[in-house]
Amino acid sequence: QQRFHKAVAESVAGTANVEFRPAPHKKIERLMGKAEEYYNEGVPQPAYRALKDTVRCSVVCQDHASLVAAHAALLAVFVGKITKDRREEPSCRDVLQVVEFEGFLCEVQFHFAATLPLKVFSHAAYNVQRPEDIDLKGLVTIFKFPIINMQKESRDNVSCKLHF
Repeated sequence: QQRFHKAVAESVAGTANVEFRPAPHKKIERLMGKAEEYYNEGVPQPAYRALKDTVRCSVVCQDHASLVAAHAALLAVFVGKITKDRREEPSCRDVLQVVEFEGFLCEVQFHFAATLPLKVFSHAAYNVQRPEDIDLKGLVTIFKFPIINMQKESRDNVSCKLHF
């Protein structure tokens, strides 16, 4: 992850009006949840190979011109695999680029500085909307609770992860 972050930062360093921001690995609970979602959608086993954003980072751009320039600079260095241009989508306004790095698929998220603060609210809504499981596993995005012998637990052992 550190090598990937360094390589991405160097690739966009000469682009005006952009800021590189490293991001942490996705947590194991979310990776497992995504793999299970892919499996349920029919992705062949092992479904983990469909994960494309375990290693990730962001490039924050001031405007469309800087986003286009930073995206081009990235693709001049990396092999692009998947591009999701969501600038016209009211809920996202970003571009996601999956690239190959040392045999892995990694994600670079291009955000607009002006809309980035709104992501805090959209992530909260996404976490509330995400659980669709027939069991309680989907609720781990919203609540912290014991997953074994829950019938013996009290409400004191359940807490909300959402903080406003």
